[in-house]
Amino acid sequence: AINNDLWRFTVENKLQEFNGNKQVNDVEIVLSFRDHVKDDDDIVVYAPRGFDIVSNPEMDQCDNYRPVGASPDWFPFTGAPECKCDEVTNGPLCRLEWVGIREGQDPAFAQKQDIRFKVATRNPPKTPSITDNYWKVKHFSGTG
Repeated sequence: AINNDLWRFTVENKLQEFNGNKQVNDVEIVLSFRDHVKDDDDIVVYAPRGFDIVSNPEMDQCDNYRPVGASPDWFPFTGAPECKCDEVTNGPLCRLEWVGIREGQDPAFAQKQDIRFKVATRNPPKTPSITDNYWKVKHFSGTG
């Protein structure tokens, strides 16, 4: 099941880097859910078309992923999220994902608490079309 339960979702280009093909090292993302995040849930953050957030595609590593306010990570037993891109005609479609969260506690992460982190990307050469130029997040319940 997909939980439509975002309490807060913000994406901020902290250094205000907006030029095409410009490296953007501080994209800060904040997620907060109305419901608890439980073991076996998935959280997926989708970048706008053309924003590549992968540093090493062979290892599914996110580009300069840094949790903010958590050490070592928001989900310490699950570990850092993976980042993947699907190469399509008009530029990559990339996502950051925690799949099958396994923290061994209920809840794995409490409701209405911020999950804050930064990633890096490179601005695409041209601004994506209005239908492709947005970030989105999905919280999938592992229990159906």
